Amino acid sequence: EKDYKRKYEGYDPNSPESMIGMTLMQEEYLDNSITLATKIEENFEKLGKKLRHGGVKQAPFMVLHKAYMPRVLVETGFVSNPTEGNILNSEEGQDDIAKAIAEAILSYKREYFGTGAEATESRPIRDTTPAKPKTSTPIAVAKNSPKGTFFKVQLIASIKKTPLEPKNFKGLKNVTMVYENNIYKYFYEETSSYETAQKYLQEAKSKGYGAAFLVATKDGEKISIQDAIK
Repeated sequence: EKDYKRKYEGYDPNSPESMIGMTLMQEEYLDNSITLATKIEENFEKLGKKLRHGGVKQAPFMVLHKAYMPRVLVETGFVSNPTEGNILNSEEGQDDIAKAIAEAILSYKREYFGTGAEATESRPIRDTTPAKPKTSTPIAVAKNSPKGTFFKVQLIASIKKTPLEPKNFKGLKNVTMVYENNIYKYFYEETSSYETAQKYLQEAKSKGYGAAFLVATKDGEKISIQDAIK
């Protein structure tokens, strides 16, 4: 970029501190990204789209890697599938998919920032499936954390509920779950030691959870990793 010296002044891509800082910035928006992705998926369900196993997933997609904001990669379908290909190739199909994504974004905006006089109006999405009962009441299945600061590894987040058995988590034991905002979050282990938590994180990654990351709590409330380390 022509103005890279001014735009990226003070940023050293070879500095571990710069990379750690950017990674922490990305994790700040992870819950927001999951919420937005879940809203998009729910709207796709209304269109009658059959969702792939696992629903919303976390993964280190390169196209999202350097985006420091709520970020989602949307899979609209497979052009190699005759049925989906015809939908994706039709003006009506493209219009429905675009509306589903747009309404999810507007719903996310209303939830986090209020309605706002400038909010764009949109027509309701054509619902082709029976209405599903929803609940916004948080249901904590994870064990209650004692007083103090603790770290644990978040493995995945999904709208699908999975039994807490090692066979469902690639052999990992001591997996707990918290259900909030219509999302199931699965965590591995819990420790007051940051060094031990890093070992648990590496173990989770070695099992195939490449997008796993550390979260921190203080007296049961979520805090940033930086504050927890302090």
